[in-house]
Amino acid sequence: AWEAKLREAVSLDQGYFEARNNLGAFLARTNRPVEAVEHLRAALSIDPNATAVLNNLSAALLALKDHKQAEQAARQALRIE
Repeated sequence: AWEAKLREAVSLDQGYFEARNNLGAFLARTNRPVEAVEHLRAALSIDPNATAVLNNLSAALLALKDHKQAEQAARQALRIE
């Protein structure tokens, strides 16, 4: 139900930042990191300084074993904070 509501929110408004981030985080937690990265990058295109999104992106990238990009996202979040 939670995923369906988030997907509906994103489909109604592609620029809905919170829905994108929450959907990306949910997908990462449910072992769908490829799809998670897609939504998290979309959220970052709306707000490139969102540390929560950068942290979620870093975790999703780690799940994909993309250590270099995961580290870059984590370092960017630390610079912003």
